[in-house]
Amino acid sequence: MNNLKENSVPKEYIPPPISCWTALNTEDPESTMKVIIAFLEEKKMEVKKSDNDKFSFVTRNENYSIAVSIYKRDDSFVLMFRRLNGDVVLYNNLFQEIATHTGLKLTTCIANSSNPII
Repeated sequence: MNNLKENSVPKEYIPPPISCWTALNTEDPESTMKVIIAFLEEKKMEVKKSDNDKFSFVTRNENYSIAVSIYKRDDSFVLMFRRLNGDVVLYNNLFQEIATHTGLKLTTCIANSSNPII
């Protein structure tokens, strides 16, 4: 059973518990997700979309696994990439390829200092 709501919108942004330096700004979350998923699939990466959040997915290949989510932040949206495991150099190269391919502006998501990871 698919719980995905077609009219769902990105969740409100909450600063992550650790800083995320691999993030992009977008004005159009729906088309951005489509472009990035198509780009990853062209690279033969497996993409597993969330059943209940159309603005989140996990992608992987033999070198790394990545979680991708879009959140509403102020008047735009932020696309956050998180390396779940694997080679950090190859992951960073992929992120740079995505940034170049999409032409989106780089941003950061600074950690919420009131909610540190211990």
